[in-house]
Amino acid sequence: MRRALVALALVAVAACHRKVDTTSAPAQPTGPTYTLTVTNNLTKAVNVFVTNGGVDTFLRQVQGTSTEQVPVKGIPANTPVTLRATTSDGSSTYTKANVSLSNNYTWVVP
Repeated sequence: MRRALVALALVAVAACHRKVDTTSAPAQPTGPTYTLTVTNNLTKAVNVFVTNGGVDTFLRQVQGTSTEQVPVKGIPANTPVTLRATTSDGSSTYTKANVSLSNNYTWVVP
């Protein structure tokens, strides 16, 4: 019984000295927000990305044979970007390069 109490006390003391990370979530992109209309004609879901300045940003997963309005944040107007859609199983990738996003740009995959 005494050993159990000592072990419990040691665990409690060790738990009190844990370092806690109190940083906040990453900052959300600032700037304009556009709506990208994605029509997925495949039967599989696709993960939609936008590439700006060599950085891929995941936007949303669009289910098969459906159309969704996808918000795109933080990219200045008339900036050329590349749109990329990858099937959820990773078997196929579709891209559209040199797209200047404007509100309600429509992209049909494939």
